Amino acid sequence: MVFWLIYKMAILLGIFLVLIWLVISELLVSILVIVIKMHASGFELFNIVCTGCSTGKLQRMVMITMTLVFEYISSI
Repeated sequence: MVFWLIYKMAILLGIFLVLIWLVISELLVSILVIVIKMHASGFELFNIVCTGCSTGKLQRMVMITMTLVFEYISSI
């Protein structure tokens, strides 16, 4: 029983670590976009496309992660 609880907690911790990594990578992409905008104004279209893709990916991953967490909580 204790092993099963530790196993479920490890899965939940893994899900949250993935979510934290996605937030950090999103911040890094945003910083990169700001730096590119500051140094070269010719990359405006690239910046808009890149920011949209990364934000959409983050939103999808947050939705998937929250779904997994709710499924995990409902199975306990």
